[in-house]
Amino acid sequence: MKMHETPKLRIIDDAYYISLYETEKMKSTFECSECGSLKATEIEGAEARTKNVRYGTFKNVQPLTSEAIYILINIDAPQPLFSSVKRAITISHWSSIDVEEEYRLKNNIPALAGGFSRVAYNPHTIKYAVTELDCELPVDITELYYTDEIGNITTSNAYRGSENVEFTIQPRFPVMGGWKTYWQQGYKLPKDSYIKETGNPEEYEVSLSFSHPYDDIIAQDFEFSITLPEGATDTKIDIPFEMQSIENETVFRYLDLFGRQKIVMKRRNILERVHDKSVKVTYRLPQSSHLIKPVIVVVYMFILLFFLQQIWRCASDSGSKPKRE
Repeated sequence: MKMHETPKLRIIDDAYYISLYETEKMKSTFECSECGSLKATEIEGAEARTKNVRYGTFKNVQPLTSEAIYILINIDAPQPLFSSVKRAITISHWSSIDVEEEYRLKNNIPALAGGFSRVAYNPHTIKYAVTELDCELPVDITELYYTDEIGNITTSNAYRGSENVEFTIQPRFPVMGGWKTYWQQGYKLPKDSYIKETGNPEEYEVSLSFSHPYDDIIAQDFEFSITLPEGATDTKIDIPFEMQSIENETVFRYLDLFGRQKIVMKRRNILERVHDKSVKVTYRLPQSSHLIKPVIVVVYMFILLFFLQQIWRCASDSGSKPKRE
């Protein structure tokens, strides 16, 4: 479609509520309150109005009665869709919990025909472009950021309320029909608020939100991962719904000696208001594991000082040799 045209959406459904039983009366109503309907399948008993389309009332409907219909409507609003979302959480008993999210977004309306003109673009008349997204984040987050492949994106705003942080972002450009964009956002959470002792010796429990925070936007491919502290064992996961796949990996981060366990969970078609549940992970972390990082730091410092001492000795020896006449 051209830039100043109004997008159209075709809805495919059924005129009947498919039932295993004979039904005395049945009526289906499709409300199109925002932009109104343009065209709909005409069958006996159909009534199309400006704001809605009604099929029925049907009487004495036989079991499994079905008839496919379509409704064509104007949709003067963006249709954002996440083709991919990756939500990665890294747990540390030394600092804070790191949350990093990667988003690939597409405006799922008819593709723009021809080139884009910034001069001709008017955000007051062209309302189908994705220009802004809002979400709510935990109230106790710190070091919030919003970046892409180029670097930091300054068109964002965060307001800390009494219960959450309202985060608003704007892409670098208006995302027109068929266009795509990518960004990363992340923050830190205080470990004392989320990592709890279970009461068993050296056993801990952490509970974090599974879904992405953007309401009413479906994520087609969603990946949720938790990286545990180095030395964590006896891991147990409590997931509120079924996953397509759960994998375990070993990853290395700063000053790691043996590597960390990373749990990767994948699922399709995630929606925030449906899948906004908590994933609970329980694990054992021996007290000796807390000493790995300090010991590694001490060893590295000792090696560094040793080499500096050797360099200083070599420099001193070369400077103290007598010059030959």
